Amino acid sequence: MGFASEIKKSTVVYSLASGFNLYYFDGAECEVLGKTVKLLKHAKPALRKGINGAAGGEVFYMREVPGELAGVFDVGHWTNLIRRPAGLAHYAWPVDVVDMAGERGKPAQALVFPYRPQGEYENLKAFLSNLDMDSTPQNFWPDSGSYLGLENGKIRKLADSLLEAWCSYDASKYAYHEFSCDNMYYEPTGCRVKFDFSFSTHRAGGLADSAYVERTRVASDYADTHYFNGGTGRMDLASDYYSIAAILFKLLIGKLPYAGGILEGEPNGSEKEHSAWMKAYHDNPVFIFDQDDRSNKLGAGEPDIYENRWMKLTSQLRGMFQSAFKPANALREAQNPQCYSPSDWKSALKIIDNHGGLS
Repeated sequence: MGFASEIKKSTVVYSLASGFNLYYFDGAECEVLGKTVKLLKHAKPALRKGINGAAGGEVFYMREVPGELAGVFDVGHWTNLIRRPAGLAHYAWPVDVVDMAGERGKPAQALVFPYRPQGEYENLKAFLSNLDMDSTPQNFWPDSGSYLGLENGKIRKLADSLLEAWCSYDASKYAYHEFSCDNMYYEPTGCRVKFDFSFSTHRAGGLADSAYVERTRVASDYADTHYFNGGTGRMDLASDYYSIAAILFKLLIGKLPYAGGILEGEPNGSEKEHSAWMKAYHDNPVFIFDQDDRSNKLGAGEPDIYENRWMKLTSQLRGMFQSAFKPANALREAQNPQCYSPSDWKSALKIIDNHGGLS
């Protein structure tokens, strides 16, 4: 091999998925979707169908399996996941899993991803945390008119891209779970989204199929109250559907669904302040536009723009949000929680196009 001298000076790691692949790295790093990762080069092609068979020298990067998952590490699970990828246009997806023992002298695993030069991506967390008319960044889409709501064509493009990504994932029968916004990115120009890999990914045969999810990898802003306050540490596909609804609502309205008069405004201070605010948020899961319970409606002094955006949605969209954010759903007190799939939301938004506007 022409690159044998490179390998001799590098650390070698071995595939656990195929038994034939090996990779090497010399300490080179790069940034992928906001995270610093180690670059790998492929040293030997795989001989088994379904596992990466790239020629030697092709560049990859790796992400170490989080420590809390190492004790329950299952090579078979990761191999099956690698061989049955979700739609890849919007998602980072692994092509191999390797043993890191050669680097550290003790058992450790990492997932291997193809490295591709990527355009400029911004973190969705920063975008969603600034959806306030009084603190609109002056340099963010300044030519788009109104900052939020469906009247903003770029907001609509972003919502469409999110739903396209979620529909692809949903069709692959996977649950994602880690809607942390640290995992979600978008292109400022084309509004297309990109999701980093979720280490909680698992195949879901139904709404109740669940997996343990570490809280540090989930944004409490978009997690359902059942998970955040329930103490079980498990999320199911219904949790994903809730997160999708919450993110869409924040995009289209500019508020979280329970951020009404009880909470008196989301703080922009420290993480500790935000955590305390989120505790109160999940303790009062009453939708701000609940038709029956108005105890947590938007308080005096709130801009009329939130009400205006709400009323500009179609009656179908308003009804879907009202159902999705009922306390019985958030707390899982309902025997059959009301959930809407990504395709349900996509169809509801498409009706707006077919009727030429909002009603």
